[in-house]
Amino acid sequence: MASSFSSVPFVASDSRLWPLAPPAYWLAIPLVTAAYAAVAAVSLAFAIPPGYASAIWPPAGIALFACLALGPRIWPGIVLGAAIANLGVIGTPMLAALLIGTGNAAEAVVAGLLIRRFIRIRHRFDAPAAVWKFAVIAFGAALVAATCGVATLAVAGQVPWNEFAVHWITWWLGDATGIVIVAPLLLCWSEPGNGRTAGERRIEYQLFAALLLLCGVLVLASRYANEAVQTLAYLMIPMVTWAAARLDQRAVTAASFAISAVAVLDMLDGAAAMFSPLALNESLLLLQLFVSAVALTGLTLSALAGEVVRSHARLEQSNAALEQRVKERSEQLERTLAHQLLLAKRMVRIRDEERKRLAADLHDGVAQDVTALGVSLDLIRIEQRAKSANWLDARLDEGLAIARRAGAALREAIGGLRLPGLEGVALSTALHRHAAEYEARTGILVNVDSVPGRDTLTLQVKDALLRICLEAFANVAKHADATTVRVTLQTGARITQLSVQDDGCGFDPEGPEPLNGPPRSGLQIMRERATALGGELRVRSVPGAGTCVECVVAARPK
Repeated sequence: MASSFSSVPFVASDSRLWPLAPPAYWLAIPLVTAAYAAVAAVSLAFAIPPGYASAIWPPAGIALFACLALGPRIWPGIVLGAAIANLGVIGTPMLAALLIGTGNAAEAVVAGLLIRRFIRIRHRFDAPAAVWKFAVIAFGAALVAATCGVATLAVAGQVPWNEFAVHWITWWLGDATGIVIVAPLLLCWSEPGNGRTAGERRIEYQLFAALLLLCGVLVLASRYANEAVQTLAYLMIPMVTWAAARLDQRAVTAASFAISAVAVLDMLDGAAAMFSPLALNESLLLLQLFVSAVALTGLTLSALAGEVVRSHARLEQSNAALEQRVKERSEQLERTLAHQLLLAKRMVRIRDEERKRLAADLHDGVAQDVTALGVSLDLIRIEQRAKSANWLDARLDEGLAIARRAGAALREAIGGLRLPGLEGVALSTALHRHAAEYEARTGILVNVDSVPGRDTLTLQVKDALLRICLEAFANVAKHADATTVRVTLQTGARITQLSVQDDGCGFDPEGPEPLNGPPRSGLQIMRERATALGGELRVRSVPGAGTCVECVVAARPK
């Protein structure tokens, strides 16, 4: 029996409340033996004749607490403590005392293993289900000690076989009640306190302790008034519910222990005022059931109150997280709205710039040509009779040339407002076509470095890049005084890069916009188009060394 207990690793060391190094067990075992024997000696003083079964057996709770706190290897201390206590009973043989101690040790070890396996508590019960699992384990493990102890005494002749059932029930309920009362008490009070109890809560604790003590004193002082004792004893039950609802499990276990102590002291004279007029044995059984029920009810209410508090804390935490998320979403929405407002302002500015550009184009081209045409026609009307036919033909040819030039300029301006027909057309193909038209119209040589292939760009990207290229063409024709333009299109897996480089006069991109020179609104329009795609427009130019406009965007912008 001893070797089997010591060789099996019942539980990992980190599952104990107080992990001890192996040498520390040599000190822990005699301490557990002394504690068990001392409390058992006091408990046996209140046992029913002949002294083998007590109404409440606190050593069973001490033994379970030792197994939970120090591990199952503490079982020799329980065996020795129980054997020493039972040797004090008159006529108990040494072998019988050791067998009884073995049963008590087995009870504690089995209960400890089951609690570790199915409940995994440390100091407190966190859920009502854990309390009733603990109760089932306590009453189940008590069967081991009751059966072993009473059977040993019956074989030794210390208990008559015809009284086996009575002693067995008393022993069983006594051990189970001791576990239910004492083990939670020691577990709860072994937990380190946080030392941060509020002033109002301390006053409530003190008031609770004073009322509990007063009820106990009144019960003991009224032992001979049966009705008064019954009333006061049952009035102590609200104390347990008060502790469960308002205080903590320390107060609950203390109140349950106080009620059990008062109930046991009430039977010292051989009568039970709480359960009068029943006989002593029936009163003893009812006392055990009463004390166990009160303790388990208090623990259940306390665990339920703890669940409510934790649920409320989780709800507040979730509410705080939700508020934070709403705040973040609101800030994100505000940023999005601000960004959209900025984009709207940019679009308005782009539209205004487009109007200004169109107005400038019409003013510099179409308007001047129309004015010149009007002057030429007016001159023909005035001089048609005084001049020769050759002069008249020359003026008409000049007017026709002006009209054609105005029409071409007007078509160019209108073409800049339309979508350049890119549906189903690769960007490289469109660049080649517009470059050929530009070269034929302006006489500026255009080289396009791009291989027509599969169209992988969106219509939005193609339209923006083509418009940037056409804007660059227009700037070259108006301001650069260039002879050659080179267009390069590079489409990769991640980025698309378009560059338009000329050999014209160039300018200083960082310098201020000239008052009398050409405006730079076209560069701003190109930058806005690139930004709308999530890209970047770079302008490199040096006076006298030409200009390079480069746009880089993602291959598939969001």
